[in-house]
Amino acid sequence: MAPKFAVILNDEEPLQNATALIKRYGLEHRSVPGVHIGLSHTDFIAGFEGNPQRIIDELRTAARIAIARGATLLVTGFAAINAVLAQHGIREVDGVPILDSQATVIRIAEMMVDFRKLGMPKPGRGPLYNVTHADIEIARKIYGAP
Repeated sequence: MAPKFAVILNDEEPLQNATALIKRYGLEHRSVPGVHIGLSHTDFIAGFEGNPQRIIDELRTAARIAIARGATLLVTGFAAINAVLAQHGIREVDGVPILDSQATVIRIAEMMVDFRKLGMPKPGRGPLYNVTHADIEIARKIYGAP
C-alpha cells in the first residue's frame, strides 16, 4: 500500500515485539523504525478517557517522527490507538494515511470466507485459521463497521 511504513505503538516493549514481527516476515526493507508515546496500555486508555486531546497530540507528534524517517503509511500496532484515532476522524497525519487496522482485519477475514466459498482450502494455521462468518459479524458490531 506504500513504499515505506512505520508502526505506531503506545510503549517501547510492544514496539520491540512489532519490530521483531516485521523482521520475521521479511518486511524490514519496507519499513522505517516505528515510534511509541511511552504509555502502558492501561495508562494509554486512562489518558484517553481523561484527556483525549493530549493523547491525540502525542500520537500526531510520534507520527511526524515516523514521517520524517520516511514513512508513507502509518500502522497502528495497538487496537486502542486505532479506535481513538477513528473515533476522532483522524485518518492521516500531514497527508500520510493511517491504516485502519480493525477495518483491515475485518476485510481480510471477509476475503478468507469468500476464498473458501470459491474452493480455496482453509489455512492450516495462522491468525485467520478459525474465522467464521459469525466472527466477522461480531467484529463489525464491535468496531461499527458496515
